[in-house]
Amino acid sequence: MSSLQNLIFSAIENPLSLVWFPELTEQLVTYSWKNIHEKYELQEDNYSTEAIISWPYRQFNKHHYSFKSYYSE
Repeated sequence: MSSLQNLIFSAIENPLSLVWFPELTEQLVTYSWKNIHEKYELQEDNYSTEAIISWPYRQFNKHHYSFKSYYSE
């Protein structure tokens, strides 16, 4: 079971939890930002639609030579 599933199940199974699970909401937001940061190298202050769309391009450039540097060696 994933840590996300554990967060949800522990909140639901706790008889003292409030109906709207305020602690769970905060935990899910924190969990999601951590995943976004790990996968896309983004944080709340630099998150944008453009950053998400350009992620494949940034990954390609990070791991490959540019055309110019490849032929100038």
